[in-house]
Formats: sequence, structure tokens, C-alpha cells
Amino acid sequence: MSYYRTFEKAVHKVSRSAMYIAAAALLVMMVLTSFDVVGRYIFNAPVKGTQDLIEFGLVLICFSGLGYLTSERHHMRADMLNSVLTRRGNAILGAACFIFSLPFAVFLSWQTCVEAIKIASGNYVSATISVHLGPFYIFTGLGLILLCVEIVLDIVRYIEEASGKQFAEGDEKGLGL
Repeated sequence: MSYYRTFEKAVHKVSRSAMYIAAAALLVMMVLTSFDVVGRYIFNAPVKGTQDLIEFGLVLICFSGLGYLTSERHHMRADMLNSVLTRRGNAILGAACFIFSLPFAVFLSWQTCVEAIKIASGNYVSATISVHLGPFYIFTGLGLILLCVEIVLDIVRYIEEASGKQFAEGDEKGLGL
């Protein structure tokens, strides 16, 4: 197996692991919201800081899920062109879409990392429970970097498909077209 395929599998494994973080955050958010609703309406005592914790959970869900969604090709796509194009045409279209979106993802990652460094080095805390915001900004930057890496891997995959090269042995996922 080539170094590229080994790297690709490692990145996909990291993306999948990040998705488990998102699943855990979602579970915590559901339990926390349930306790907050029960506490608020039955005991007249809501859970302090629920809104802050839900916002942190949303950060974890959104930005850990981006890389995974890209690796599994679960993004929304318009089927108008995909249904009339050949497999090679779909691969070219997929590569073009990802090539177009990569500069935006890189710019977003870069600016988020710049902001994360500023927030992490400052004394920025949440409004209600005074949790430091730095780790969540850093996690956002890392999630966006993972998205960029997954986009590059998909560009290579689409170019391979468009050029007629075979995928690595044991790769059943293909392009998902």
C-alpha cells in the first residue's frame, strides 16, 4: 500500500474519531436540555449555564462533523447534472467543485486559527459560567483544517476517477455517485 493510501486511511480514521466526539456532544446536549427543561418547569430551578454548554456542544458537533461528512461524501449535491453526466463527467464535476471550494476552506481555516490564537492567549470566557473560550476556538480551527485535508484527498480521488486510474485495492467506497 502506498504512503498516500496510508495517509488517506489515517485522515479518514481521524475524521471518524472526530465524529464520535460530535456524537458524545449531542448526547450530552440532549441530557442537559432534558434536565434543564425538567428543572425549569417542574422544580422551578433550571440548570445554570445550559445555554453556554449547548453553544459549546454545537461547536463540537458542527466542526468535528465537517471532515467526516466530506470523507463520506454526505454533503448536499444537486442531482440535475449528476444524473445526465457519465461517471467520468461526474468525477470532473466533483473535482471542479472541490477545487473551487478549497480556497474558501483554507481561508476560513487560516482566519479561524488566527482568531483562536488570539482568543486562547486572552481572557475570553463564556457569559454565564465563565468557561475559557480558547479550547473551543482551537477545536474549530482543527476541524476546519481536517476539512481542508479531506477536500484535498477528495480532489485527488476525483482526478483519479476522471483519468481512469483504479482505486487502491480494498476500496469499496468509490465516489458515491
